[in-house]
Parts: sequence; structure tokens; C-alpha cells
Amino acid sequence: MYNYIIGSVTHIEDGQITLNTGSVGFLINASQSLQSKAKFGELLTAFVHLDIKETSHTLYGFESTQEREFFQLLLTVSGVGAKSALAMMSLGVNELARAISSRNSLVLSKVKGVSAKLADKVILDLRAKVMKKFDAVDVEVTQLEKSSEVNDAIMGLMSLGMNKSIVEQLVSMIDCTDKTAEEIIKLCLSKRGG
Repeated sequence: MYNYIIGSVTHIEDGQITLNTGSVGFLINASQSLQSKAKFGELLTAFVHLDIKETSHTLYGFESTQEREFFQLLLTVSGVGAKSALAMMSLGVNELARAISSRNSLVLSKVKGVSAKLADKVILDLRAKVMKKFDAVDVEVTQLEKSSEVNDAIMGLMSLGMNKSIVEQLVSMIDCTDKTAEEIIKLCLSKRGG
């Protein structure tokens, strides 16, 4: 129904902004990136998604069409509502795409209101779509798999009794470039401890 709203910022509150377009003030639940651009009294463009329910019509606003598209993609997952989708968007499009494409549920489950089970479901349902739509090719993961140092580190961590999927998630969270297997293991153990 609406594509975007351009208006003067008249109200900024945690998670919400109001855009005045003349005689109408639109209350918008804003993504973090859109809210960070909002300055009181200045013009702002919000790319919007209208969420229609029986008892309410709620606007969600985004800095770009790509950000809105990712939000709408998250809504296609059963169990993901507008609030949890907006919370996941706080990671940013690139970080979110990277987490989903590399099957890193740890990153998603750190978002408030997102359980480990829901994070796994998002990855399962959206990984192929995200990699196709947002060019989130998990080159890093592919390169990691080819690195003998990384493979040695993975084997070493598994020999300590750690689950393979957890090990791979930990490895995907760190920069393994030019690091020995021992350095990678230490970094993974410190990540796990933190």
C-alpha cells in the first residue's frame, strides 16, 4: 500500500519516530539504522511496511528497500512476528545475511526475543533465499573448510568433546586468516567461555 514516506521528524523515541507530512503525522516503528539517521526537524525518507491486524495497523520503517525486503523475508518464517523480525534487523543486513548463510545460529539467538530454536528455523527456511537474494555467498566458510589449519583446529576442538556444529559456528565467528590451528583453538575456547 505504501512504498515510502518522506516527512519532517517531529518525534523520536526508543524504537519509534513520527514523520509529519503536512497535516498527518505517521508513527513508525523504526529499524535501528533508520532511527540513527533521524534528526529532529529534518526531512527523512522511510521505506515502510504496513502490518495489518484485526485490531491495529502498524507501520515499520527502514533506511533502504533492501533492509525492508530482508524484514519481509523474515516474516515468511513461521513463528517470526514483526517485533522479532525488527529485533533481528538490529544486526544489520550484512551481518544478518552472513549469520544465516554461514548457519551461525549463535549470532541470531543473541538477539532479544529470539530463541535458539527460532534461530535454527530462520536459518533452515531462509538460507538458500538469503544467499540468492543478498549475495551472501558463504565464501568465508568455503575457504575455512579448505584451510588445513582450520580443519586441524576443528578436529582438535572435537577431540575435547565439543559438538561439530558448535565448533564450526565458533570458527565462523573469528578471523582465521594466517593463524595456526593452535591459535584458532585458543580463540574458539575464549569465544565459548565469553
